[in-house]
Amino acid sequence: MRPRRKVVVLAPLEDHISDWRMFLETRGQFRVLPALTLDAALEHLESESDCDLVVALRASRAMIQTLTYESGIRVLLVEDHPLNAELVRDLLEAEGLTVLHSATAEEALAVAGPLQPDLMLIDLALPGMDGLEATRRLKADPVTHDICAVVLTARAMKDDQEAALAHGCDAYMTKPLDTRTFAGKILDLLHARGAPHPRPPEKHP
Repeated sequence: MRPRRKVVVLAPLEDHISDWRMFLETRGQFRVLPALTLDAALEHLESESDCDLVVALRASRAMIQTLTYESGIRVLLVEDHPLNAELVRDLLEAEGLTVLHSATAEEALAVAGPLQPDLMLIDLALPGMDGLEATRRLKADPVTHDICAVVLTARAMKDDQEAALAHGCDAYMTKPLDTRTFAGKILDLLHARGAPHPRPPEKHP
């Protein structure tokens, strides 16, 4: 049996650590070593070999997913509507892209730097920080400035598009999606920026 990967989770609250433990350990690949203080985390790292550290101000599904994120062309989808997110994921994964989903802009910005996705799809109407502000912050940060930012929204007015472009987005797409052409447009954007052609997933009979 393959040994489980050891992960030190440093978080300020027991509840946050519990959320990480529940998600990671139920996957069967990880063993969580909890730490409520930096000293406790350092003690784990010194006493355990081959141990990773996760610093979490709060439990975050997108942050957790980065631990097992696959290689290849990566798309970070920022969408709070589950059905919309599922549709986008299905369309892009069918073309061989790897899709990571976040429901908030705050969460997406937290992982964009370390994750370095090839492209971010950002809804404008999000809980908390909206998509315009998220795009502005993404492009203002030298670490994430080069990530291709694509707004995906139900707002089809010219003023909304101009505002998004002014905030730094690289492309503007409107909902409802045309399922026949959407993935192709995303691939065209990626190829224009030098991304390799993804390998479509294998189809099993």
